[in-house]
Formats: sequence, structure tokens, C-alpha cells
Amino acid sequence: MIKLYMHFLLVFVVLCVSTAVTQKLQAAQDANRILQEAIIKAEFEEAKKNMDLIVKYTKTIEMNPKDFQTLANRAETYQKLQRYTEAIADYTKIIESNGEDLFAYNRRALFYSSLQKYAETIADYTKIIELNPKDANAYYSRGLAYKALGKTKQAYADGAKAKSLGYKLKQ
Repeated sequence: MIKLYMHFLLVFVVLCVSTAVTQKLQAAQDANRILQEAIIKAEFEEAKKNMDLIVKYTKTIEMNPKDFQTLANRAETYQKLQRYTEAIADYTKIIESNGEDLFAYNRRALFYSSLQKYAETIADYTKIIELNPKDANAYYSRGLAYKALGKTKQAYADGAKAKSLGYKLKQ
């Protein structure tokens, strides 16, 4: 009789613990779902805000096509939306107006790289180096693009040049 009682007690305890664990698991899953919904809502709100900015910047550019700061702002907003082609187009307009704008070349090269357009990336970093031969970051970044194309000799040379100019890998 005691064995039977102990068996029922054990079954009861297991059921209670199992129910508590199930309830806690359900609560955790509910919390995770709520968190995911909040993240999606926040991402949507951020995307909407960025789209509104693009509309605003576009109107300003239509009124003043030579407003290069607004072009750069729109390009950076496109980048936040991962619309790299549009960002490249805006920086190309800036470069066409001022062929020595190092920032525009640098950002355009970065966006080309994001699209895995390494030949274009290399061309932009080469132009930066032509304009500023002591730009260690440009050598390093061009070296990465060469590496992506399998051009290890050029990649190594650019890496060595970057290092000789004081480039240090960021930790």
C-alpha cells in the first residue's frame, strides 16, 4: 500500500513539475513572440522614417540639383535601407561635379563593395590613392577588393603599403 501511495505521489509531483515547466516554456515563447513583433514594428518605423527622409531629400534636390550635402544625406539614407545602387548613383553625381571629393569616392567604393562590384571598388580606391597617396585605409580597402577577385599579389602589395603608412587593424 505504501508503494502504491509513493507511486501516486511521484506521478503527482512529476505532473505538477511538468505543468509548471510547460507554463514557463509557454510564457517564454509568448515573451519571445512579443519581442519579435516589437523588433519588426521598430524596423518598420525606422524604414518608414528613412523613406520619408528620401522623399524630403529628393524634393530638395529637385529644387537645387547642386546641393551636394543633401545628395550625400540621401545616399546615406539609401544605404540604411540597403539600396546601394541608388546610393552609388547619388555619389556618382557628386563625383561628376567634383572629381576630387575623397569622401564621395570612399563611400561609393564601400557601396560597390557591398554589391560585390570589386572592379569598381578598386577603381574608386585607386582614384583616392591618386588624390591622396598617403591614405593607408584606401590601400588596405583596395587590397581587400583585390583579394576578393583572387588577385593575391596586388592584395599583398596594398596590405604591405597600408601597413607601411601606419594602418592598424581595428580590434
